[in-house]
Amino acid sequence: MMIVAILCFIASYFIQERILHFISDNATAGQKRSAALLVFSADAIHSEAATLRGMDFDQVDRTSPSFKTFMALFPAMALYTDNVEGKTEREVRQLVRNRAEREMGGLKHMTEDVYADSEAAIKESYKSYAEGSNAYLAALDKIPGEQQRANAKYKKKLGRRRPDQIPRHMHAKVARDVQNAGVPVPNNWKPTDKAGFDKAVASKITDQARAEFDVRMRRDAGFAMTPALEFKDYVAHDMIQSRWREKLGMTHKIPLRTDLSETQFRDQIYLPWLNAIEEDETAKLLAPVPDFEPGGKHEKDGNLAIRIAFVPLVAFTFSIAGALFHIVKTSWLATKVLRAEKRSQLLVCALALVVTLGYFGPITLRADEITQSELYMKLEADVSSKAGTVLATGMRLLIQFQRGFYPIAEGLRSGPLQGLSFGVNESNS
Repeated sequence: MMIVAILCFIASYFIQERILHFISDNATAGQKRSAALLVFSADAIHSEAATLRGMDFDQVDRTSPSFKTFMALFPAMALYTDNVEGKTEREVRQLVRNRAEREMGGLKHMTEDVYADSEAAIKESYKSYAEGSNAYLAALDKIPGEQQRANAKYKKKLGRRRPDQIPRHMHAKVARDVQNAGVPVPNNWKPTDKAGFDKAVASKITDQARAEFDVRMRRDAGFAMTPALEFKDYVAHDMIQSRWREKLGMTHKIPLRTDLSETQFRDQIYLPWLNAIEEDETAKLLAPVPDFEPGGKHEKDGNLAIRIAFVPLVAFTFSIAGALFHIVKTSWLATKVLRAEKRSQLLVCALALVVTLGYFGPITLRADEITQSELYMKLEADVSSKAGTVLATGMRLLIQFQRGFYPIAEGLRSGPLQGLSFGVNESNS
């Protein structure tokens, strides 16, 4: 039974995948563009940022099973409506902006919470940077003293001879001795070249200090950067700006600054950020149809939108078929455990199916406030005329069926399953 169950799960998954792939592969670029607009519009309606003409949203219960099912099926149904782009494009820009502002939490939240926290983190990171930078500068301050000590040690090694008394054939040996003493002079260095000697000492100390600074920065910040920067230059550094934007979830290169008033933050960061999101998202949603064709820059977005539009329809259909199958299967296994005759088993299974259909049938066949609305009737007529009566009727039955099925499913979720959320935030669903 376990093997059969696993095989059934796998088969069901791949059948649904193939159905969705078939729909996506056979959709035109125009349909994919429309799907992207409709999926976005459905999200805006879910969040109460938009309404639909032909449905009284003041009277409709947005939490009802029928409404949620209708909104899940809405993108697929609306695809069969003529000039869907023309009916949605006018509101897209404002809806994009509203959604962006809603997801950001508004100006006050961004100013006092999100940006303030990220700004505090930047200032804290500068403290670590400054400590490393000060250690680096302190090492450089020691260069003159180290040069004097190294030069004194070099002269002591020469004994009574002065650097200008070293014969030419001994220059290479003296250079090697100086190198072995820890001063990285070049091989062609001459004993009288004090400037070159001092430069080698300084270079060694500088390189060592910079290496220690880089190790510290990579450990604390994850990347190396120039030492000894003032705070304003540190904040303006490309890597710091990039990390700061990443922390904020910002994908646009808007210069970030510290110690801004709320008005300055609004004018210099918040509004430019909203404007950039609005331009990018609107351009994507209203992109020319060829951009959604194979090889176009929005081909993947279009394919995903078509799948999102039809996933609920496919999933609901398979769920209902699976539920009926499990009712019959459970009845069959129960009678088998009781060692009933095969005729009795068939009778019990038929009875279970009749009772189930008897309960759900009247509910499923009865229209409700959603399926009686002017908007739904128009959408249903479009689906029926372009995709057939079977699909239109199936969508209606799925919506009306949820009135009877949802209370049972919700009872199981909140009862035996102890409120399992399946990773869904109900407030955003």
